[in-house]
Amino acid sequence: MSTASALSLTPTRARRLLGAGATATVVGILLSISDAEGVGGAVIVAGIVATMWGLHSFGRGGEDAPPRKKPKQRRKHRRPESDA
Repeated sequence: MSTASALSLTPTRARRLLGAGATATVVGILLSISDAEGVGGAVIVAGIVATMWGLHSFGRGGEDAPPRKKPKQRRKHRRPESDA
């Protein structure tokens, strides 16, 4: 198994990682306000890293470019018939 496929996440897992990272960041902020400043700082850093990894995985999971629309076919203009 390649490293890229081992580290990739499905969109559902990427969403969960985004939510968990954001929640951990908020919990870390709350911990740093209380007496556990060292632990709170570590939880904040872990939460931000998890959020960044989830965002990266979520963005990489979609299509690279939007599908191209087929160009409309142009109608050929008819030349007016001359009465010669």
